[in-house]
Amino acid sequence: MVILQKLYRSMIADLNILQFDSHFFAKLICRERAIKGLLDGTLYILTGNRCEWNDAVLKVQESIKQSRVRALWHLPYSIEALTDLSSLESDERLLEYMENTEPSYNMIMPLYTPDRSYKCYFLGRLSEVEHLEAAFGFLIVDAQTVCDECSFAAFATSIETAPENAKQVWMRLIDYNSRNMLPSGGQISFRGKYNTTVGEYTFLGKGFEKMISVPKIEYADLIDSLNKFPDTVEAISKSTNNSTSDVQMEYVKICQGLSAVDKNELILELSKRIKDKRILAEAIDAVINKAKTSRLKIQLIGKASGGKIDGRRMHGDWSTYLVDKNGNKQWLDFEPAAHVIYIMNLINRINNPDTPSIVDVCKQEEAFVSIYNAIYDGDGKEQYRRLVTDERYGTKRLTECYKIIANCVNIQCSFFNESPSPYITTLDKPLTIDPKSIEISEKFKDISSIKKLFIEK
Repeated sequence: MVILQKLYRSMIADLNILQFDSHFFAKLICRERAIKGLLDGTLYILTGNRCEWNDAVLKVQESIKQSRVRALWHLPYSIEALTDLSSLESDERLLEYMENTEPSYNMIMPLYTPDRSYKCYFLGRLSEVEHLEAAFGFLIVDAQTVCDECSFAAFATSIETAPENAKQVWMRLIDYNSRNMLPSGGQISFRGKYNTTVGEYTFLGKGFEKMISVPKIEYADLIDSLNKFPDTVEAISKSTNNSTSDVQMEYVKICQGLSAVDKNELILELSKRIKDKRILAEAIDAVINKAKTSRLKIQLIGKASGGKIDGRRMHGDWSTYLVDKNGNKQWLDFEPAAHVIYIMNLINRINNPDTPSIVDVCKQEEAFVSIYNAIYDGDGKEQYRRLVTDERYGTKRLTECYKIIANCVNIQCSFFNESPSPYITTLDKPLTIDPKSIEISEKFKDISSIKKLFIEK
């Protein structure tokens, strides 16, 4: 028992050795209990209801909305004004310390530390209101460093205490976005839930490309693998897809080793050699009409209980899921603008069940604004302007949204061993999912600004 206790203690990240960029105005503290109502990753500013400080908080909030860097954040870092101290009264000693220390502390940020039972915070003091945005930047970098260290420690503990659940713990901690199952250098690399470098082989199994780093194959080895390609494909067809296998690795190595020209020629040569046109037609149909065999539904439903899904804070009042026949769900955690675009495509698919068609977002301002305001109770017009007409970004922002959609759908489909193709839409590709597999809450449809978007049948 003593040995186990020592082992578990060693699996708690040592935060004392970390060098924080915010050390000159903030420090790390720990408390036995968490303060209710304060969210991890949110910087709370004790403004005393002074106009200049409240306005500064609003300014930073607006900067966060516009920030393209937030796509790399693991947590939805935010900032809020505390105009009174009632939120902190549950921890009287901490409140007293913040008020009576000279100079007094006027900012607090709860930290996400899944490896320990007590609560950690950053306490900071800032005298110049014009420095608030810079202070927020320093703190979120440090907060993410803490999150990285503690998440790996939590995963290490799960291996010892519940090895059968370790993989699930890992995936939850890293938000499905770490490339390797075991990190190099002893630290998780968080690349953000909207990482757009998702692999191409999610259909091989649960999070395949997220679990395995595929080494580069030498040309001589590539030729050897190509000669064995028929056997590799045969082995994959017999695989249960319950785990990553050597044959799956072999397949990926071949695909990554071949140039685009080689792949094109390979497809052509294989097609030439299929003498029975029906076989070729069936193969083509299986690829381009994956929707015919898709097993997943898409559901748009109301806000999750407590405003969190899998421990992660959700934004907006509606969320979209992939759901299998057993009711198992995977949250499509899109960035807000990407989420709205996806819903626009879902509605378009329902309205046009016979022929899949592409939604031209640049010509659908009213639909975008209506959906955005219904979900996020926000500034739909401004978001549309940034998406479509902002001269600084051109169409880059819109392109990024479609990359986010593809990335997120790819990842979540992999957990069902399902082809993502029917559930992905791009600038050039429509949703092909069966409209009958799209379930949108009647309450959502009844929103006055949304009703008009649906064509009455």
